[in-house]
Amino acid sequence: MASTRRNPALTQAKSRYGGVLKIIFPIEPKNIGYPGKIDRNTWYSMHPCLEGLTRIDEYGRPLPHLATGWTVSRDRKSITLTLREGVKFHDETDFNAEAVKFNLDMVRVYRPQNLPSLEIMTSINVIDTYTVRINLVRYSNALLADLSTFAGLMVSPLSIIKHSEEWAREHAVGTGPFVFDSLQRGDLLKFKRFDGYWQKGKPYLDGIEFRFINDANKAKETFLDGEAHLYHFFASKYAKNARAIASKGYEVVSLYCGLVGLLPDSNNLDSPFSDKRVREALEYAIDRPAIAKELGYGYWVALEQSFPQGHLAYNPNVKGRQYNPDKARKLLAEAGYSKGFTIKVPVEGKSISEDEMHSIQRYLKEVGIIAEPLFLTPDEYGKMKNEGWENGFTLTTIIPVHGNIAGHFERELRPNYSTYISMRRADEWGDTILKATATDNLEIHKKYVQKLTKIIYDDAMFVPLFVTSVVVAKRGGVHNDGNCLVSRMHWTPENAWLSE
Repeated sequence: MASTRRNPALTQAKSRYGGVLKIIFPIEPKNIGYPGKIDRNTWYSMHPCLEGLTRIDEYGRPLPHLATGWTVSRDRKSITLTLREGVKFHDETDFNAEAVKFNLDMVRVYRPQNLPSLEIMTSINVIDTYTVRINLVRYSNALLADLSTFAGLMVSPLSIIKHSEEWAREHAVGTGPFVFDSLQRGDLLKFKRFDGYWQKGKPYLDGIEFRFINDANKAKETFLDGEAHLYHFFASKYAKNARAIASKGYEVVSLYCGLVGLLPDSNNLDSPFSDKRVREALEYAIDRPAIAKELGYGYWVALEQSFPQGHLAYNPNVKGRQYNPDKARKLLAEAGYSKGFTIKVPVEGKSISEDEMHSIQRYLKEVGIIAEPLFLTPDEYGKMKNEGWENGFTLTTIIPVHGNIAGHFERELRPNYSTYISMRRADEWGDTILKATATDNLEIHKKYVQKLTKIIYDDAMFVPLFVTSVVVAKRGGVHNDGNCLVSRMHWTPENAWLSE
């Protein structure tokens, strides 16, 4: 599949060639190039063109990229960034402090997906050509990490001023290793090599193409038919496809991705789940290892606390509630529900399969809880998430399990109840998140995220079920693409190359 035209930058590496890397991705971005509105769940496909101010390591700590360094003020009310010099946008304008201010001011206005780390920014000051200061309400260690994501992608200010938001939805002008070429809605996004890229000698490829195929079986067959080098998807719902592809001898790389669990409407005093014993009964009622074995195909791990062993937030002092239906029935009887009850279950249909819900439904029925599922579209689920639900629990992917865990919890289970408002937050929840995000010391951060794990368990705040994986299937000859190393969305298109 790879072209045999040699890349001049690789004359010393005879096995490396240019060519076009072809990728299948399940979700088409709605907005590819307007600062502050670039899609949270699709910016993976914009990585070739748009770069962040930072990158991250496996713990979510920021690493230099377009920002080469930073200092935090003594009062922890500002961060001063030093920017990389000599970087050009694809329209030949300069990347500098004014460009960063332009982008971050738009991010502050639109606050993509209401990231708390972005809401703490109060203003942006240009200090000199390559220095910018971000002024803060308070310091959060999640901010610099989040500037490696969709929120911190740098777009040419001139391209926005010269054109419009509608134009930018369909076009992108960044600093990345590849230039936007074309977008065919519903099908194809193309990039071509940027010869003026700031990392000299890179990129190695001639181009990158994305095919957007939301139908998982069609995507799998398209990959197996040889029409793509990479197939990126989530094993939360399609683990069977990962096993099928691996069984045919293809390389399948994966990374633990999402914490799947049950969020009860415990903030509703009329709900059975306002009683901690009922929430505990949920955990005892479900055989999580059995479901993971049946449906996960090796890409899920069952949980007895919120994170798996080896994870930064895994707390060795939390032993978990193992499958014990008799214990579940006893707790329900003590809470006054010896005859059980019927509940509604809004399900995040984008990432949760019907088989998964039906397995949970079967186990709950054995202890007297009749769960009636309602599978929701992303828009429907988003509305419910912010407006609440009654007399039941919701089944969802709660947070990513890579990166800054306290930052993820602060975004999705916010202490101020602006998300998942029907679920009660345990005592110390908000205070512990603030302490975890206030430090740059990894050991102190670890101490507080492990405390969050214990708070969740002690209060039976929600029911952790599984950690699922993001999966990238690869054809032979793909090298150094960086998929599944630090997060589900970060990768390194500038380093990727194809062999014969």
